[in-house]
Amino acid sequence: EYSVNLIEGKLMMHHMRLGDFELQPDPITADQFFSQVGVVRFVKNDQKKLIGFRLSGGRVKNLGFDKNGP
Repeated sequence: EYSVNLIEGKLMMHHMRLGDFELQPDPITADQFFSQVGVVRFVKNDQKKLIGFRLSGGRVKNLGFDKNGP
C-alpha cells in the first residue's frame, strides 16, 4: 500500500517499508512521474477522475494500484 500527498509543494509517496520519496514529473508524458522505486503513471477514468496508478520498475511492469479513499 502506498499513500500520495502534496507536501510543501512536492508530490510525495510513502510506503511502510520504503519510507517517503519524491515523485519527479516526466516532462514529456502527462500524469507520469519518476521515483526511486520506478516510473509511476497515474490513471484516470473517462470523467478525468483519478482512479489509481501503475508502477513500473525493477522486475515489475505496469503493476496496478487502485485508489482507496476520497
